[in-house]
Amino acid sequence: GLRPILLLRAAPKKPVLHPMLKALVIVPNKPPTFVEMDWSLEHLQAAVGGYIELVHLGNCQMCVNEDGIAAELTPNPLADRFARARLARSGRILMGQVLGVAVLLGIPDRDGNPTSIPDDLLDRVLHYA
Repeated sequence: GLRPILLLRAAPKKPVLHPMLKALVIVPNKPPTFVEMDWSLEHLQAAVGGYIELVHLGNCQMCVNEDGIAAELTPNPLADRFARARLARSGRILMGQVLGVAVLLGIPDRDGNPTSIPDDLLDRVLHYA
């Protein structure tokens, strides 16, 4: 005989919740500011104005616009000096210069997700102002 067909409906998708993270936002020629918000990929892209490029700087990572040169973004001297100094500590150099808004986040967790920046990072960044 015929068997009844069991129709399965997919459970409604729950929105993906991103943790609230503390970041340091460095806008060119302005003082850096702490911001606590949902730092999803979309929010990071909105903050830097395009696709992101991550620069690993030891105990933090800097998120910048990967098309900064083509977009003719404003140079960011404070973020540039900070990134160069952090990279020099491990014998690395920064190719080009930091352009546009820079967002500093903590190092990724085991799953590759961003984490909050260390609390003392503002003092370290201001050292290069």
